[in-house]
Amino acid sequence: MSDTTLSAPVVASLASEDDSGWSSSDRVTRNDSALTITGSGDSGALLALFEDRDGNSQLDENEQIGTALVTTAGVWSCDISLSEGSHTLVARQTLADVTSSSSGSLVITVDQSAPDMTGGPDLNATSDSGRVSYDDITNVTSGLTVSGSGAVAGTLLTLFNDTNWNELVDSGEWVSSLAITTAGAWSMTGVVLTEGTYALRTIQSDLAGNNSRGSDILSLTVDTAAPQAITAMRLDGGDDSGVSDSDGITSRSSELTLMGRGEEGALVTLTNAVSGSVLATMSVQDGEWHGDIALATGSYTLAAVQTDRAGNQSQAATLLVTVDSSSPAAPSLPDLESAGDSGVSNSDNITSATTALTLQGSGEAGAIVTLMDGGEWLGTVAVTAEGRWSSSLTPGEKDLHIRAYQTDLAGNNSGMSAVLDMTVDRSAPSTPGNLY
Repeated sequence: MSDTTLSAPVVASLASEDDSGWSSSDRVTRNDSALTITGSGDSGALLALFEDRDGNSQLDENEQIGTALVTTAGVWSCDISLSEGSHTLVARQTLADVTSSSSGSLVITVDQSAPDMTGGPDLNATSDSGRVSYDDITNVTSGLTVSGSGAVAGTLLTLFNDTNWNELVDSGEWVSSLAITTAGAWSMTGVVLTEGTYALRTIQSDLAGNNSRGSDILSLTVDTAAPQAITAMRLDGGDDSGVSDSDGITSRSSELTLMGRGEEGALVTLTNAVSGSVLATMSVQDGEWHGDIALATGSYTLAAVQTDRAGNQSQAATLLVTVDSSSPAAPSLPDLESAGDSGVSNSDNITSATTALTLQGSGEAGAIVTLMDGGEWLGTVAVTAEGRWSSSLTPGEKDLHIRAYQTDLAGNNSGMSAVLDMTVDRSAPSTPGNLY
């Protein structure tokens, strides 16, 4: 019999250590045995704990699941086992043959079913810096947004760096967590990552602490280091006309190929360093880049900057290029050096010298002077920085008609100089007749 003179006991809680999941007080657990239920009652009373399956708050047949003796401190505890599902626990106490009314209920849920796996995480385009917004390479370290699909309402979604690929959140792998209130798509903001590579997965934990399998991996790279400056920047030798194919001086103004070395996958931007105008952009492939540009006549300082896949920029590399399409003036009239001009006069260009003769003249500094005897090539000689040239010549005995033209550093040819008429005469004159 029940007696209102004996108060109903209190069924207070599930012990926190038995309340698994991301809350230790929500009475949702994956544990099904050795569950400790605690409460209060009258000292010395015998408490009967039962599952009120029919909701009548009465202890019916086969509903009792445990008993406990209320201590002198007025508290009790009872270890029970429960099957998967929701359970309404009620208690009453008996003391000196008097049984109390039933207590209020305590609902405990045993959930041993793991939630579904989410879809793989994806880095939001706004957080994916660099050339493209979908390569998962970024220089952003804070405020990153990661999103996905397949979230289960009421779960805690955890983003972690699965360094050992075991689909478990091990020590040091946690990145961020998000409470899911609405099923389906999810978005996690404010993610913070340091420089490095990541194998990011998500895992869902329900209220009971059951974990889903790990999602597919997002391979993410955070790169905040600026690439090295471009190296070996140059004008292609085939376009670098003139005396040298590596001096950056050319007579060509279109389809000029610039090239160099850079970081694989980087984007190279070539600009006029003075005006800032962009001349070309090109990708680095197999460590090399090249691009064609057009330039008007003049001298230019070209600057090249490479931007890596994460969006980091290098320092500028520069190259001086001169486009010169103007023909130089003809060189001066070649002149036979006086020391080699034998005979009555050392300036009449008639000589009997048998050793090498020296021709000399003036021209454009750095140019190459070509000497011709009519249509016959005699040789070439470089013009000094002071604008002078000299060349040795060992001609046979004959008349020569020497002209010269010069080719400047850009490869432009001048017209022909005036003609040097020179005679090499090594034959002794006839013996004069007797004087009478």
